[in-house]
Amino acid sequence: MSIEREEFDPEGDTLIIIPAKSVRVGQLGLLQPAAEPQPEYHFLCSKKHLSTASRRAHKVLCGGFKESIPDEGDGLHHWTIQPIFDSYAWKIVLKIIHGRNRDLPRTVTVEQLAGIAAIVDDLGCHEVVWFFAQGWLPQPPYAFHILTEQDTARLILIAFVFDQPEMFQYATQQAVVETFPNSFEFGIPIRPIILEHIKEQRDAVVQSLLDGLKQIQNQLLEKKLGCNFGCRAMLLGTLIQKLDIRPLGMFSAALPLESRSIDMIVRSLREGQPIVYYGPREQSIEGKRSKEWSHTSGMYRKAETPQTL
Repeated sequence: MSIEREEFDPEGDTLIIIPAKSVRVGQLGLLQPAAEPQPEYHFLCSKKHLSTASRRAHKVLCGGFKESIPDEGDGLHHWTIQPIFDSYAWKIVLKIIHGRNRDLPRTVTVEQLAGIAAIVDDLGCHEVVWFFAQGWLPQPPYAFHILTEQDTARLILIAFVFDQPEMFQYATQQAVVETFPNSFEFGIPIRPIILEHIKEQRDAVVQSLLDGLKQIQNQLLEKKLGCNFGCRAMLLGTLIQKLDIRPLGMFSAALPLESRSIDMIVRSLREGQPIVYYGPREQSIEGKRSKEWSHTSGMYRKAETPQTL
């Protein structure tokens, strides 16, 4: 295993150690080394700079933890941090904390900024990084920055950490209408309370759609919609087939409809317009028919002078 060392303060007294990444494999989730060799990172830092900029660093390095006691071997404070954050983002944040501003990039990608935001939120160094982050923030329209559900999660994290209400509102609304999974599957640590709020909002919208569909079903069964038996049967059948759900208990909360994105549900509803139905004139509802057809030799043909009723 190789060690990659970088000095953010040549006279530093604190060594941040980020072990090589491991991956979980198998049903037991056992940790094994990653397929590609991953280096262990050693960052030489200043305890004073870290503890001043970061609430977490102050507690760890200045409290009663083992990290507050210098190592007997090299005389440095050793702070080992699990490799859950991006190494490039670590370097950006530590450069800001140590005032190495000339080395900072002028632009970063949304993915890189999300990595920076994750570290800022973990260390609690929002005030130090905030000014630089303003120049890196994605600009509206935010839809240009969202290509996948992972991008949505990144924007939520960025907006929350760097206090961007407009971006946060847009990204969370996008998450509500998507099939938004647990963001930790992406390695993006969005706070649980935000995920719970997204789920609650999504459940409320889905329930509203389900209630509307159930109302349509009941109106068809109670003969309050449709002009006759054939018309109602066609409408009900179209509803079932377009939504790909089962007739028995099809509006229960346990059905796959819940696992679809709201966008997909709405699109299915819009595409599920029933075909034109032709039936006996005497069974039609006054004002509901648009043309008049006549029957000749066993075939239906359009009347010479259609009547719009």
